[in-house]
Amino acid sequence: MSKIKSKKKILRKIEKNEVRMIPKWKFEIKNKSLRGLVILGLVLSSLILGILVYWWQLKNVGELLVMGEVGVEVLLRLFPYWLAGLFGVAMSFCVVLWKKIDNNYRKPLEKIALMAALITIIGSLIIILTKDLWELRLWLWLR
Repeated sequence: MSKIKSKKKILRKIEKNEVRMIPKWKFEIKNKSLRGLVILGLVLSSLILGILVYWWQLKNVGELLVMGEVGVEVLLRLFPYWLAGLFGVAMSFCVVLWKKIDNNYRKPLEKIALMAALITIIGSLIIILTKDLWELRLWLWLR
């Protein structure tokens, strides 16, 4: 009985132009743009993580840590906190947007965060492993 009443209420509101139907293409554009933003965020996160690992290798952190308290102090002073913060913001952005795509609202947040982290780690590993190729191309291009 209540289903029929609610259907009639909705139909009356549609007839009075209080409620409008939204075209399907608007939902499709929203979904595609969210996917694009998630992919862009994951690529950005991978780049930032790759840069952080490259910084870690460049500063010879292992040698700094051997120096004891002074080495740790130097490491803490030199660490790019803004880059780590940017990485956290980008990952949070990706997880929140990923949750809004399609049927992902049904999946637990931990599962989505884990998938985003795995994709970011794999992407940054690819960047790190191909670093020499990128440096060579950049050197040839600047030459």
